[in-house]
Amino acid sequence: MYCYKCGSMLPEESIFCMKCGVKLPADFYTTSESLPEAKPTATTSDNLSDFIISKDGTLIKYKGNNSEVTIPDSVTSIGAGAFEGCKSLTKITIPESVTSIKWRAFKGCTALTEITIPESVTSIELRAFSGCESLTEITISESVTSIGDMAFDGTKWLQDQPDWVIAGNNILIKYKGISSEVTIPDSVTSIGEGAFEDCKSLTKITIPESVTSIERR
Repeated sequence: MYCYKCGSMLPEESIFCMKCGVKLPADFYTTSESLPEAKPTATTSDNLSDFIISKDGTLIKYKGNNSEVTIPDSVTSIGAGAFEGCKSLTKITIPESVTSIKWRAFKGCTALTEITIPESVTSIELRAFSGCESLTEITISESVTSIGDMAFDGTKWLQDQPDWVIAGNNILIKYKGISSEVTIPDSVTSIGEGAFEDCKSLTKITIPESVTSIERR
């Protein structure tokens, strides 16, 4: 089946074209005979057949093995484990249509070196990028108001951060120090999941007035 507007091949049961974005009427599916000029999308970093996307816009799974991938604009959420274990992945482009990155979405992508989280994203869940050992550059906008526990564990980026790891909308995602008494910086507005987990030497903590929420663990 092919899109009537751009001629791109459509995954089965699509309700919109992931190439040009046009919404497809339920009874309007063209064939290769009616569009002789149309050809299937070439095998590139954004080959649409590599993406399994639900009708609500959740990217369920990436099946390809390309090193550079551009997620289709039709995706609104990167699902749990969507890219988990994609060891060939070095670069990923996330469109502004995405609002959430679910747990383990990129877990174990050991060759991934950098990631830019667009301003449309508001939440990054548990272990989303854990085990991405080559990840050195992460850009997270202030639009991100929730970052799950161990979201960046095992990354070089986290290793290179100072004792206070603050990201997104001033979320304290990790305290790496070993002091027995600590005062959280005034810039912090939220203490993230597991931020002080296993700080066995900690005896006293001072929380500033700027903090409005303390997440679990």
